Amino acid sequence: MSTTSSLSRPPQLLPSEVPPTTPRQRAAAKRGLLIAGLVSLAMQVVGAAISIGAALPAQVAFGDTLLDPADATPALVAQEFLTKGTALAPPVFLTIAFAVMLFLATRRRAAGVVGAVLLTVLSVLFTVATLGEYANPDRFPDFSSTAYLLLLILNQITITATILFGVAAVVAAFRNRTRRAR
Repeated sequence: MSTTSSLSRPPQLLPSEVPPTTPRQRAAAKRGLLIAGLVSLAMQVVGAAISIGAALPAQVAFGDTLLDPADATPALVAQEFLTKGTALAPPVFLTIAFAVMLFLATRRRAAGVVGAVLLTVLSVLFTVATLGEYANPDRFPDFSSTAYLLLLILNQITITATILFGVAAVVAAFRNRTRRAR
């Protein structure tokens, strides 16, 4: 009778045995990051437009006082978009930073790796902030809570895809760099 199980784990590879990524794998990771990042950026712009048009202020302001939805007007929400963001979009300066990091992530060599790392970190921060927006979907009585939640979920999916492709791009770059250095 054999003592090994048919469900045994495959042998672990040592770092020196891990094959480098191929150019096709690196390109796929970068292409996925670019597509996910562009869709996420588009969601931020669309979310800002919807939030401003429907007067949906942010629910999470990290220490700042929040604009009451009853007092919100499109002009006030547009003003808050500059510093605090809206219910469906981060502040404009973070949207610009996201676009710059996405551009950097498409570059080659160190600039591309730095851009991918920073874009991934920024996406993680967006994820944390977006989770706060789920707190009270009924806060906006004049806007469908179902539509609001669907927009938040779609936004979360695009941010999560950006994180996953960002990690894949960084891992692919480092696996290749580590392998070439040996």
